[in-house]
Amino acid sequence: MLHLKIKNEAWDFWWIDWQQVEHPTTPSIDPCGS
Repeated sequence: MLHLKIKNEAWDFWWIDWQQVEHPTTPSIDPCGS
């Protein structure tokens, strides 16, 4: 579960950072690289 927790936290940080900038479309990039 630790690995999943780390991935979820990484996603949260990436999503928050992305939301700080206005984007016209939803991101199609997977920050987890899966």
